[in-house]
Amino acid sequence: MVNSNKKDLNSYDNLLLRLNDARQLLDSHSEILRKTNRRSSVALYRAIFVLICAHLEAFVEELYTETAHRLLDDYVWRVQDLIDQALSTFSNPQPYRINRLFVTIGFPNILKFVSWQGTNSKSVSKRLTGYVELRNSIAHGRSVSINKAKVVGFMKFVKLFSRNLQHWVNTFSAVTNLGLPARSSKKSSEENLESGYR
Repeated sequence: MVNSNKKDLNSYDNLLLRLNDARQLLDSHSEILRKTNRRSSVALYRAIFVLICAHLEAFVEELYTETAHRLLDDYVWRVQDLIDQALSTFSNPQPYRINRLFVTIGFPNILKFVSWQGTNSKSVSKRLTGYVELRNSIAHGRSVSINKAKVVGFMKFVKLFSRNLQHWVNTFSAVTNLGLPARSSKKSSEENLESGYR
């Protein structure tokens, strides 16, 4: 059953807007480099890398939230509580953590579908793991060499990964039929639950 009445997911478009921050910093790099030294350049690349990873994490959280509402609003009372609980254990967009998050709304091992021409899902997960581990090293003060090519590569990867992940989540959520009758209204469900405690 296709839920054609459900609105499109906006997470990827929002990610692209957020990535403009990183793009602007990269574009300003030559100006900064002219006024400072190479060490400042490396510091800027490290900061941009961490920022891109933070935007990826926010994308995953937003995609999960939108999808949970799309799938569960008509069936589950207090969906936001379920979302908040699931997100409370999510940090750093490691592949296993993304899979663990999406299984809570019925999408087991969602990343096995995320691939693109010339890159299979195992390679995608391996690359994502490497990028997140590099982010962790930077964020925890380890000495890591970063250059512009690495930052640009990560940004391209994030765009491809996110677009593909949203595609598959959107595809699966559009054809999901939970087999449950929609609630008549949130208010009546809340009243029924509250009356059980009286």
